[in-house]
Amino acid sequence: MSRRTWILTAIAAAAVLLATGLILGLRGQPEPAAPTGGLPPAQPLLNQPPAFSPPTQSQLDLATPRGTVTVNNFYLTAAEVSSNGDALVTTTAAYQIVYYRQDGSFLIHVLAMPFEASRQKAEAEFLEILGVSRADACRLEVTVGTSRDVDENRAGRMYGLSFCAFGVE
Repeated sequence: MSRRTWILTAIAAAAVLLATGLILGLRGQPEPAAPTGGLPPAQPLLNQPPAFSPPTQSQLDLATPRGTVTVNNFYLTAAEVSSNGDALVTTTAAYQIVYYRQDGSFLIHVLAMPFEASRQKAEAEFLEILGVSRADACRLEVTVGTSRDVDENRAGRMYGLSFCAFGVE
């Protein structure tokens, strides 16, 4: 066998081996998915806290700077509970009561005029839902407020509960 024949045979054998390897390698690969035009699926964040699971007992102990206050479990009757534990405790045409779990505070958002009448109704329902006295309610972190479209003069100002020493305008 001449040197030239030997080189051509070696090149041909290498080409056959390469082609066989490519064919076998591609056979095991799944077909690529057709592009959908959207973003790739989101990857879960590492060390993400588990979703909040509302407590089921009838009462809760809320720690405040003025001591612990035992309240009815408003999660059981809340209009909505978010995955982080915030709760829309109740909502009406005149007001909303919201609990923010991260800092343990409540917001009474007055939605209708007259402001004082809606505030009084909201505060009465707040006491009823939580099952607390006025004195205990004053130990909780509660903010009362409204938006500009409801009362331009009171918008942006934060009030406490009207019956608490620090809640009066």
